[in-house]
Formats: sequence, C-alpha cells, structure tokens
Amino acid sequence: MLGLSLIRDIMKVSKDLVSGVFAMAAEKLAGSSFQKRKPGIFTLGLNTEIIGWVGLNTAHYQDGVAINPVVGVRHQKLERLVAESLNIKLSEYIPATISTSIGYLMPQRKFVEWSFKESENCEPLVTEMVAAVEKWGRPYMDQHSTLATLYNAILNSKRGTPPDQLDYRLAAASVLLGKCAEAEAFVNAKLREIGNRDDAAAECFRQFAANLQRLDA
Repeated sequence: MLGLSLIRDIMKVSKDLVSGVFAMAAEKLAGSSFQKRKPGIFTLGLNTEIIGWVGLNTAHYQDGVAINPVVGVRHQKLERLVAESLNIKLSEYIPATISTSIGYLMPQRKFVEWSFKESENCEPLVTEMVAAVEKWGRPYMDQHSTLATLYNAILNSKRGTPPDQLDYRLAAASVLLGKCAEAEAFVNAKLREIGNRDDAAAECFRQFAANLQRLDA
C-alpha cells in the first residue's frame, strides 16, 4: 500500500503535470477556434444554438497521468429546458448534450488515452492528442449540429452520456421538435417503469416530468 507522503507527492506531480498539459492543449486548440471555458473544458461555436465540446478526462498514476479526450455537442436551448425542468442552475457549457470518448470515433473504435510523464517532453503527445480531436472529433460535432440529428443520436446512443441523462434530453428534444405526443409517451413509460421507487433518481425524474409538462403547456 502506498504511504500517505508518497500519495501526496504523486498528486502534486500529477497536478503540475496536468496543468502543463492542459495549457499546451489550450494553446493548440485555440488555433482551431476552441475556447477554454475552465481547465480541461473547451467549446467551439457551431451555429446559433449548438456548441462543440471537448473535455480532457484525467487518470492519475504513480509515474504520470493519462488523458482521455471526450468530444460532444451541446444544444443550448435544450439544456436550458432540461435545467428548468430539473430546477437546477443553468451552466453555459456543462454538460454536453451528447458525448463520446475520442477513441470510439477513430478507426480502431475503442477506448484511447494518452499517457504523460513529468520526465518526458509532453508536447509531441499533446500535439498528437489535439490532432485526433480535430480529425475525428470535429466531424462528429458537425454531424450533430442540428436538433434533428441530436435527437436521432440520443435515441440511438449506446455509450458516452449516462442513460438517465439521455432520458431527460430525449424528452426535451422531442418537445423542442414538436414531437409532443412522443415526448408524453416516453415520459409516461419512464414513470411507469419507475413505479413506486422512492430513490433520488426516481424523485428527480418525477420532478422533471411534472415541470416539463408545465413548461410545455
């Protein structure tokens, strides 16, 4: 088992290393018009309603850190409707409406991460990682830059965004597309599935359903 002092040293090294990698990534992504929103989160305006989204997920190890870029898109009006229906504060950039790990968009179609060590020159790997985001992530964003394509992606999603979060967004997208009958049928089916459950997730969806129906009225 690692001693407490060693764990602290690892975390300090990792924190400094991550900060350096994030700074390099921000500089390179800025060249493709991505805007840094917070450390490890970047967005790109696609049109008046939708932004492209990049998040750099990190895992800390004894000899360094690994970064898994997640790419997605965020529909601002849809996310506003979800936030209002859940009675939560709206963020302008978190979360993405749909997202996926960059590796599943690359030819190998599997999870990919880039590993960085403090003793090594990180810039070549950062350049490679950002190039992957630009080559494989940007087309994904462009392909989902309308509410209709987002709706279909949510409907057929198999990985990436957590299923309960997709439930909220599928219902909200249906409302915004004028598919009110489909939205009502979906929400009612989820409520029947929840039944008499009294856990936090069940109560949250009940609140969402009631507020969504009120806002759509």
